[in-house]
Amino acid sequence: MDAVLSVQGASAPVKKKSFFS
Repeated sequence: MDAVLSVQGASAPVKKKSFFS
């Protein structure tokens, strides 16, 4: 999951922030 989150975050930092929020 970490790897996926890392890729998603790098591709879409906004989406990552939303996921974390």
